[in-house]
Amino acid sequence: MGDPVSVDASSPPANHLSPVPDPAHAWAVLAPLLAGRPRVRESRTGGHTYLRRWERPLTARLPAVPAAVPIYSAAGDTRVLVIDLDASRGGTEAVRRDAAAVTDMVGAAGGRVIVDESPSGGMHVYVPLTVPVGFHHARDLALAVAVRTPSMDPSPNQNLTDGLIRPPGSVHPTGGHQVLHGPLAAAQRLAAAGNPPAVLEKLRALLATELAAVTAAHTGGDSSSVLEDGVDGAPHLPRRSGPRELAADYLRIATTGVYDTTRYRSPSEARQAVLASAVSAGLSLPQVLARIDTGVWPGLASFYTRYRHRHTRRKALLADWRNAVTFIAARPVKNPTPSLVRKSPTSQPPSHGGAPSGSDQDQQVQLSARGTEQEYRWLRTWWTAVSLLEHTRYGDRAGIARRWVLRAMGEAAMKTGSRYVAFGVRSLSVATGLDHTTVAAHLRVLRDEDDPLIDLIENDRGLAGDLYQLRIPDEIADRAARVAWRAGKLHALRPVFRELGHPAAFVYEALEQAKGPQRSFDLVAVTGLSRTAVYEALETLAAWRLVEPVDGRWKLVPGTSLQLLAEQFGCLEQVRHQVGRHRGERAAYRRALRIVDEHPAATITVGPVEEAEAYLWPPEPPPEDGETLMDLLHRELGAYLISG
Repeated sequence: MGDPVSVDASSPPANHLSPVPDPAHAWAVLAPLLAGRPRVRESRTGGHTYLRRWERPLTARLPAVPAAVPIYSAAGDTRVLVIDLDASRGGTEAVRRDAAAVTDMVGAAGGRVIVDESPSGGMHVYVPLTVPVGFHHARDLALAVAVRTPSMDPSPNQNLTDGLIRPPGSVHPTGGHQVLHGPLAAAQRLAAAGNPPAVLEKLRALLATELAAVTAAHTGGDSSSVLEDGVDGAPHLPRRSGPRELAADYLRIATTGVYDTTRYRSPSEARQAVLASAVSAGLSLPQVLARIDTGVWPGLASFYTRYRHRHTRRKALLADWRNAVTFIAARPVKNPTPSLVRKSPTSQPPSHGGAPSGSDQDQQVQLSARGTEQEYRWLRTWWTAVSLLEHTRYGDRAGIARRWVLRAMGEAAMKTGSRYVAFGVRSLSVATGLDHTTVAAHLRVLRDEDDPLIDLIENDRGLAGDLYQLRIPDEIADRAARVAWRAGKLHALRPVFRELGHPAAFVYEALEQAKGPQRSFDLVAVTGLSRTAVYEALETLAAWRLVEPVDGRWKLVPGTSLQLLAEQFGCLEQVRHQVGRHRGERAAYRRALRIVDEHPAATITVGPVEEAEAYLWPPEPPPEDGETLMDLLHRELGAYLISG
């Protein structure tokens, strides 16, 4: 297979015996062979960040900006062990010394490496493999190598979903490119064929001491690719209201492959816990396999790579699935306690119901209109008025956020079937992805307009949110009544667009409500965004198969799920974290006011609300008793009582 590629501490940046390959040619040849999956993530910030919204299908074209490819595949394994040596960890001499040590160690195991060098003096050492290695084994092996090489940054190897590396030829953040050491043809042959399994086994033997120390810190594991949908006959425990999301802890394991070793003694226990959670959530085995197949749950896939063949992987997964179904089915049914919920038909509606204050007669009139066809028609007309005014009123940068606040108010009104909205700023914060203080500032601006779209009816209502009324401005009322309503639902910012960005959300919304494929020029007019913003948004959406071009026009790809992408990006975890923080803040506020109510009123909702959207409007938790206001001030602010 040719001579090993060697690196010496005194060697020049590139092998002086062979010409330096053209960066574009090196990228075209090696990037597809070294990438864990055919994707590339570009950096629009000069190499500081590599956001998912900038991810694209990998092509032979060299990106004009710094770009990195993923180390791991969607199945949770890798064919390339990557050693990232950083000059900031000891200088260029340390990097060259460590690169030579890694090359010699792989050579002692009978293998070869590919090396490239950056203009800053850092180096990447690639060890291609014939047989893929599961995430946990690759992670532990990289950590073991890092023990011997102080300049190594092992963080890319520890991230299953976002572990990235700039391959040879890539643009460097400081200028220049990643320069390949040695002949390109030899590197291509090695990357395509890989080192045989015996090399990996000898490497493990050479690193036995370091591997023992790593596994003592956290259990290494099995990993996999379980790729088969259409599994017939697998048991299933459907939920009456349909499948729901996995609990946060289990979703984190399914997406990252990292688990709490104090809770699960082995990877087998961790994967079984994920499957049990999936069964409890009402998912079927084909739905789980679809998440593994598309790379939404690479962590769960990584637990099965110990099985070499597809048949044995499928057999293991089916066995685990049946065990999970049996376990969940045998659990005792949790019956709700009726005494904890007020069910009186005469109870006042909750704050989220948006009922305005006033006389009993006024409230009865307003409640009788809630959820009626007439009210929903009015709300549709209000949404038309927003679409007619938002480009002129909210065309600046701050206006983008105000447009989402209005959408959140509109969605809240549609959920409750009333133009009166009393959703607090924290609930609106979850719905828009903005900080609650930012939401409050935008609400003040919106209600202070000369002819506003919202009116503040009542504030300072204690635990209840401020009461707002949606209104159709006088200047647009006649026109809004004549214009046809927009098709589809009124949405606030859906979680996936926390990652993909606001422009992508506006473009997706426009295509969702259009009657057919749209030209990019038409999307500029509909969204009110610049041509550049629309073009970049379409690029982002197309990269994730959310939209596709058809004869020079754009349309949605119906098979791509926003929900699954949100899971894959970790957006749902962001929402849960935000909701948890808000619940803690609400509980502290309740304690500060000394309000104790162990029997919160039942939430009253008019009209169907999809469970997938319920996270937008989280309920407040029951308060904790036994803490005085002074205790709260001491705990939260560090305050002490000073006696005279």
